Order: sequence, then C-alpha cells, then structure tokens
Amino acid sequence: MVRSPKITWNGCKINRVKSFKYLGIHVDDRLNWLEHINKQGEKAIKMQQNLKRIAGGNGGISQIHRWTLYKTVIERMLAHGSSAWCLNPTFKMKRKLSSIQRPFLLHISGAYRTTPTAALQTILGITPLHMQL
Repeated sequence: MVRSPKITWNGCKINRVKSFKYLGIHVDDRLNWLEHINKQGEKAIKMQQNLKRIAGGNGGISQIHRWTLYKTVIERMLAHGSSAWCLNPTFKMKRKLSSIQRPFLLHISGAYRTTPTAALQTILGITPLHMQL
C-alpha cells in the first residue's frame, strides 16, 4: 500500500481527490477522461429531455430542427475541451461517446430502437463523435 504525499501550500494542507473540475473539464486521477465523458453525457441527456418537454407531444419540432439543435447545441457541448481529452481515444471512450450519441440519433430520425447506431449515423449524415473530436 502506497501513501499519497502530504502537500502543503502557504500552511494549508492540500487533500488528494479522485477527480476535480478545472475550466469545465473533469480530470480524474487516472487521466482516462471517462469521468468527463460521463458527466458531459449526463448533462446532454438532461438537455435532450428539456428540449423534448419544450417541443411538446403533438408532433413536436421537425426533423431538420432537431438535427440543427443537435449539431449546434449538443455536439458543441460534448466537444468542450476535446483538444485536451480526446487526443488518442481508447476503445472505452469511443464506445461511451457512441452510447451518448445514440439517443439523439434515434430522436432525430424517429427510427426504431433496434436500428444499429452505424445505420443511424449513415442515414442522418452525422459522423461518430470520436471522429469529430
């Protein structure tokens, strides 16, 4: 068992944490960025639910408007800080980004839940998130 070093700065003890947020990017102790991707994914899902609530249940907004909202709001939100955390995406990161993108693609297209993600991306002309970042 390895002890973490005791760090003091101006007489204040600095405690070790598993993750912290700096300039909107969640940095964890392993630097694998999954914490950041999970937090941004949760934030994006909440935003999608709010947009669905605003659109209403009677047809809502058109497909082109849903596509525009996704491209301008959701993609930009998920891409925040990607120059720092998405330099060399791992398989886990790609899979997580794909699982975050999937509900948005289903909502835009109106397709069945059983439709493969790759087919949705092709039909809508939206590239996978890990390739955009």
